[in-house]
Amino acid sequence: MVKIEDVKKIGIFRDMPCHILEIIAEEAQVQILGKGTELFHAGQRNETFYMMTKGQVALKLELTEDIDVTFENRQGGDAFGLSSLVQDAESSYSAVSQEACEVLILKAPRMFELFEQNRELAFYMLRAVAKQYQRLMNRRAKMTINTLETNPDLQSGMEDVGVLPRSYNLMQP
Repeated sequence: MVKIEDVKKIGIFRDMPCHILEIIAEEAQVQILGKGTELFHAGQRNETFYMMTKGQVALKLELTEDIDVTFENRQGGDAFGLSSLVQDAESSYSAVSQEACEVLILKAPRMFELFEQNRELAFYMLRAVAKQYQRLMNRRAKMTINTLETNPDLQSGMEDVGVLPRSYNLMQP
């Protein structure tokens, strides 16, 4: 259990009603991480949703044994581990602490139980996850398009580069 004030500091919870935030605060736990701690690995099932309060976590993808690409660094107020709240989904990236961190965590199995008991909680949580996923996909699409535009040699063999959307809107049918 954590204070509701701590939950309110997490960006994806900004628009949630207080009674939903109280449920989240009651279920959340504080976890302290050391530098270099891998929270989850790309391609594996993640059972924990993370909310940063202090420190920094890198979201990475290993291209080769020698090359990692860091998509983002998450800091206080950010949340990650979205795939944990989607049944049977695997992580699309790895998460590694870059310094000592404090995070709030929600365990996915317990959240699924609560979603069954409280559809309003499920609605608000999954809507927040969908909005964050949309922001992530828009950011990654822009990064990919910018990389392709500045490195035309990467476009060889890619026939559909010209039709890539500059943003996605998942919230409209």
